Amino acid sequence: MHNKLLKFFTPLLFLSISCSTDIDFFDKWEEKAIIYGLIDPFDSLHSFRINRAFLDPNQNAFDVAKNHDSIYFDNIDVKLYSIDNENIIDSFDVYSSDHSNKDTGVFSNPDHIIYQAEANINPKYDYKLVLKRPETNYQASATTSIIDPDFAIIQPSTVSKVVFFSDKVHRIKYSMPEYAKSVDIKLQFFYTEKQGATEEAKSLTIDLYNKLNTSHNSNEIVTVEISGISFYSYLRNNLSVNNDLIRVVDSAQYHFYFIGEQITNYIRVQNAQTGIIQSQSLPDYTNVDNGLGILSSKISKTVFSKSFSDKTIDSISCSYLTKDLNFL
Repeated sequence: MHNKLLKFFTPLLFLSISCSTDIDFFDKWEEKAIIYGLIDPFDSLHSFRINRAFLDPNQNAFDVAKNHDSIYFDNIDVKLYSIDNENIIDSFDVYSSDHSNKDTGVFSNPDHIIYQAEANINPKYDYKLVLKRPETNYQASATTSIIDPDFAIIQPSTVSKVVFFSDKVHRIKYSMPEYAKSVDIKLQFFYTEKQGATEEAKSLTIDLYNKLNTSHNSNEIVTVEISGISFYSYLRNNLSVNNDLIRVVDSAQYHFYFIGEQITNYIRVQNAQTGIIQSQSLPDYTNVDNGLGILSSKISKTVFSKSFSDKTIDSISCSYLTKDLNFL
């Protein structure tokens, strides 16, 4: 399953969210769940982070956070439902899974709990996660639409070669998936470094495009234009000059990442609170009823193993920006 999103998704997205949950304080304590999850229609196994909010006036919050029993529920029932106009189409059991690989930090580690459900996702339906605690009759839930995986990447095509010229624009075309609210496009540049008889395969990930979708409708064809010179500048700024190395251009992959409305709104609110208006204490964004957190959708596609055009390879070797990098 896809457990990673790239860059602007990564602080949000599932792995980093699952490993770092903000501490929330309540003036008057009440039982609340903190839920994070991103549903990918290409996956059959879906993971959710479920914590309990806590407040102990007699203890430091950082001390409480390190207590495993303080941040997890001891008895909850969790279900995932597919919904059509508020009618339940299907239900899926969500079970807890113990892990011992959480990074060090504020919260209890290395042991932690992830909740998982096996489900083949149908993007025609919404999906609702429902948490119930029988002992107290507490219930929390969150619902999300699913990004439609049936969208087209038009350019680059599967047969064309990768072309970057410093005096021209590089074009990417795709159809906008339904329910996608943010897009992130990256180019993974593969090359080989040779030093004497030693060869090492390497890659460099280049951010091509990152934008909120505020104007494009579902299935609308979107054209992205990227300055060709920015590609050469990125290579120049991120590869070291070393006269003992010979470099060879190999291939490229294009990675397309889309995220849903809820996680997009969450990121926008978080960015606002770290900007010039952070002192205004904006409220946390959440789509969890009777709780906190985010349930949303994500999707990704990759165009694999693209060769560079001969002219682009020549330009990488001879361009004034990259000629000192010793590409053949």
